[in-house]
Amino acid sequence: MEQMPHHREGIQEQLDKAYEEGHDDNKAFDEAATKIREIKGELSQKEMISLLKENGYLDTSFEGKEVHQLVVLPLTKEEALDGYRNSGGETSVWDELEEDAPYTTPEAKTLDVMIMDFFKKGIRRDEALAKMDTLGIRPLTYEELIQYGIAHPNQQKQKALVGLGSKHIISGEQCAPYLGMNGSDGSRFLATRPSFLLGLDDKVRFLFTRK
Repeated sequence: MEQMPHHREGIQEQLDKAYEEGHDDNKAFDEAATKIREIKGELSQKEMISLLKENGYLDTSFEGKEVHQLVVLPLTKEEALDGYRNSGGETSVWDELEEDAPYTTPEAKTLDVMIMDFFKKGIRRDEALAKMDTLGIRPLTYEELIQYGIAHPNQQKQKALVGLGSKHIISGEQCAPYLGMNGSDGSRFLATRPSFLLGLDDKVRFLFTRK
C-alpha cells in the first residue's frame, strides 16, 4: 500500500493548490479540507486558521485577533446568568431564554475561539455547520456562549455573536442563542433568534472552537 505523506510541506502544497485552483471558493475549500484530512488526519491550528482566512470565513476584525481565549468555569445556570448581567454596563437576559432553554453545568476547560463570517459566502446554518465539521471544529454551546459574553463583553457591540452548538425550541420554533446589542442605548443582551435567519445577516457572526 502506498504510504501517505505526513510532512508539513505536503500539507502546504495541498493548501496552495486549493487556493490557486478555482473560481469556486466553496468547492476549493471543501476539497482542500477533505484532502488534508486524508493526508494527516486533522489540521493543526495554524493550518486551520490559514485555510479559514484564505477562504474568507475567519473574521479577524475583533481586536485584530485570529483566536480568542475562553476559560470556561463550571458555573451553574444562576451563576452564569448573574455573571453575564454583571459583566459590564446595562445588560439583560430575555425571559424566554432564561426560563425555557435547558442548561447543563459545563466542565472546566480552556477554549480557543474563532469568529466566523458566513454572510459573504451566502451559506445557511446546516451548510455552515457541515463545512466547519469537515475541519474538526464545532460551534460554541449555549453554556459556553454565556461565558464568552462575560469574558469579552465589548465584542457583541461590534456584531451579534451566535452559538449554534445548542438547539432550543422556543414558542414552537428552533432557535439559537446569541449575544446582541440594543442600537438605541448600547445595552447588551442575551437572546435567541430563529435558526433559519442565521447566516443571512452581515450583522451576525458565529463562534467556533476545535472539537
